[in-house]
Amino acid sequence: MGADVANFLKILKSKERKIVYTKHAPKQAEIRSMSLKIFESEIDAKTPIVVVEQKCENPGERKFDVYYEQSSGLYHRYVVVLDETYTFNYFNAN
Repeated sequence: MGADVANFLKILKSKERKIVYTKHAPKQAEIRSMSLKIFESEIDAKTPIVVVEQKCENPGERKFDVYYEQSSGLYHRYVVVLDETYTFNYFNAN
């Protein structure tokens, strides 16, 4: 497991967090015919393959691109912002 993945998991699991979805997330899930439950199960149970920290505009927040493998060569990509809650900010399936 890479250092970025380990760091993301450490921050994510450092406290109990409530998931808050932006307005954009359900729309993107619907466009891709995917359930938000997939995100919830992956973020809780799976280990991401790649995590890349992004620049975050808001102080006190950390923003990550998080990739989970689905099947050979296919990945789900999520943008997750961590603060008092963790916010599922964007939904993309590649």
